[in-house]
Amino acid sequence: MSIWEYLFTKKNRDEIAAGENVMATASAIMTKSESILNRIFDDYKMMLLNKEPDFVIFSVFGMNRNGALTEEQSAIHGKIDPVVRHMIDIMGIEHMTAGQKMAILFIIRMMMAHKLLFMMELLRNATNRRSANRHAMQKKLEEMETLGHA
Repeated sequence: MSIWEYLFTKKNRDEIAAGENVMATASAIMTKSESILNRIFDDYKMMLLNKEPDFVIFSVFGMNRNGALTEEQSAIHGKIDPVVRHMIDIMGIEHMTAGQKMAILFIIRMMMAHKLLFMMELLRNATNRRSANRHAMQKKLEEMETLGHA
């Protein structure tokens, strides 16, 4: 049995056949997530590049095992938390157990944290490549020998 067969039981397939857009909720969630993460990255990218991954994780989850959040972590969490709450509202999970709700919150926050960490690594890699290219060009210029007479 494929994951799609597992998720989309006969009842679900009938709803899909009736015209339900099965991607609407996922699309709304991803749009909200991408929007806030891009805004946070734009606002804090230079500061985040100098931080450890734990800094991002604690910012997204709004808690730090070593004490209080920093001012920046609190600001990031303050931007993420309302979006996470809105995502939960979109999914309509009010009839789930507390454990199921916690699992979904955990998955959403981990997805957001990993996306921010991925964006940081992409920027780091791009910066390192530009720096390496500049260094290689500088080295070529320094090693250049003149040919002929001018």
